[in-house]
Amino acid sequence: MTSLAVSYQAAGDAYQSQAVGTAGPLQLVLMLYDRALAAIARSEWALKNKELGSIELAHKELTRAQDIVTELMLSLDHDNGGEISASLNAIYQFCLEQLTQANIKKDASALPFVAKSLTDLREAWAHIAAQAGE
Repeated sequence: MTSLAVSYQAAGDAYQSQAVGTAGPLQLVLMLYDRALAAIARSEWALKNKELGSIELAHKELTRAQDIVTELMLSLDHDNGGEISASLNAIYQFCLEQLTQANIKKDASALPFVAKSLTDLREAWAHIAAQAGE
């Protein structure tokens, strides 16, 4: 990596760190969805192209998406969330299973459905954030 690329990477990392540090709770949830969706898109591309190194990229991005969905699952408040929490948990569990199978089988066929599910949830959270003024 050139020194200019390292400088751009460092600046981007600093910006992202500040954005996360100053975001409210709902914005953090939206950031998680955005990052998961970006990882899924990159892994889908990598699995479909299967160029040199793309399988490793797919694995890395699918693992990242799995980690994010797991974090979303762990952040659910089952004591106070009631039926909504249980429903979200079931959706996250399904998405996690599909991401895991895509990674094991190196098969992108389920990824559009996972991306659609997470996009729909992201839109719902964005609506909640807008109503809360966040």
